[in-house]
Amino acid sequence: MNINPKFARWFKDRDQQVLTAHFNKNRAALIKTIRELEAERDRARDYQSRLETLLESMKELQEKLEAEGGA
Repeated sequence: MNINPKFARWFKDRDQQVLTAHFNKNRAALIKTIRELEAERDRARDYQSRLETLLESMKELQEKLEAEGGA
């Protein structure tokens, strides 16, 4: 089958445009997901820091109560 070279070039260009658009759409979605995951990681780090601070405060309170009870 003989295809008109002009049509073949047009088809190749359109195919490339579709592939590029698809790649860019997936790229944008991936970038959005990465940003969301980074934000979630930052929130998790903040919660971890708060929990560590709370745990330290509870240990200090426990030591204080034990010292008062033992005196």
